[in-house]
Amino acid sequence: MANTPRPLLKVSDLAQRYGKSESSIYRLRCYHPEQLPPAVKIGNTVRWRPEDVEKWEAAQTDKVVAA
Repeated sequence: MANTPRPLLKVSDLAQRYGKSESSIYRLRCYHPEQLPPAVKIGNTVRWRPEDVEKWEAAQTDKVVAA
């Protein structure tokens, strides 16, 4: 059985997930991209792969625990 791809996350999904406004997500992406998971640009929209978000969050958690 083939894995069905999970839908890409929108800016609104990330904003809700991190408790920020959509404009804050856009601002972070422009000025502090290291503070967000890697994004995928499709045309003039920005999306995130759920597996990239989860991997990035795990790496952030590891940084906090190690500090």
